[in-house]
Amino acid sequence: MQLFCRQAMILRWTYSFLHLSLIQYIAVSGKKDLDLYCGACKAIVNEVEYIVNKVDPKKTIDVGTFRLDPNGKQKSSKVSYARSEGHLTEVLESVCTELSSDYVRNKDKETGRMSLKRMVTRDGNMASDVDFQALMQNAQNAGDKPPDTDSKQVKFICESIIEDHEDEFVALFAKGDKNIIEKVCRDLGEYCKDEQTKDEL
Repeated sequence: MQLFCRQAMILRWTYSFLHLSLIQYIAVSGKKDLDLYCGACKAIVNEVEYIVNKVDPKKTIDVGTFRLDPNGKQKSSKVSYARSEGHLTEVLESVCTELSSDYVRNKDKETGRMSLKRMVTRDGNMASDVDFQALMQNAQNAGDKPPDTDSKQVKFICESIIEDHEDEFVALFAKGDKNIIEKVCRDLGEYCKDEQTKDEL
């Protein structure tokens, strides 16, 4: 009987050790690439701000309640459409598609860090700080990797960030806050370090 109990105990320990090893392996292999998350977070802020600033500042919408005040009138007010909750939510729902098609993973020659860079400038020129030769070489060396793997990864990272911080993005963009990268990308999400918040996309 003692032999059976000892074997059972050893079996439980072995199982526990293997289980913990598997959990640790999954945690390590599933680790976020913070440089890419930082780049994606900064790109989200950049793109949303650009889209919001393109909207006519005179365009407003009525917001309020359907309840009536004691005089029988609805309480409502006009707010800027560009920074309204509805418009910002709409923009955040589509921004990841923009990111996955307009941005590429780019390795910084000085730091060796991966980042996201816009391929084409807003005025239609090729971005001068993207190493297109390295991108072509990486594509040729990819082997069996499908060509859209990187863009799918960018879209997944973008969607993850928005899912985690949509309320904060909407609230800060609605106020016109100028420190969204610091507040969301660095402080809340902990994707960026101080020096990365100042880097240009």
